[in-house]
Amino acid sequence: MADVNMALKQAQAAYEQAQQSYKKFNQKYREAKQAVLSAQSTFAGVQTIGDRTTIETSSQLLKNVQNNLDRISANLLVAKENVKAARNNLENAKKAVELEAKNHQPLEQPLYTTVSTSYGEIKITKKNKPKSPQKRMPKEQKVAPVKMTRAEYRQKLNEHK
Repeated sequence: MADVNMALKQAQAAYEQAQQSYKKFNQKYREAKQAVLSAQSTFAGVQTIGDRTTIETSSQLLKNVQNNLDRISANLLVAKENVKAARNNLENAKKAVELEAKNHQPLEQPLYTTVSTSYGEIKITKKNKPKSPQKRMPKEQKVAPVKMTRAEYRQKLNEHK
């Protein structure tokens, strides 16, 4: 039971950590998206009024920002999948705790038995729940004084013949 509870705590911690990681990557994604939009508007402005080197520099900056956005997007997808996996692990750990608790409880016996016959199904009510088997105490043997030995008994039998 302790192992299952420990696994549940670890699954909860992993789930919380995955959620925080997802939130962090989501924030980075929003920031990178803003950077791409800013770089795109800068590039559009430079194209109309800038010289060739400024356009190339702005183009390179835009590519770098877009690549950064792609990497962050991939990391965001991985973080999202990690959250899903952590949630599944947490649910499985909760189910394991429930099953472990159920396994330590006695099984409930049905109050009747159903028997199928050609006439239909018959329900036979069971007697009260069977009591747990009690330990049998060994019978006390009364020690009676020996009236005669085996040899004496044989001798008497032989006398009567």
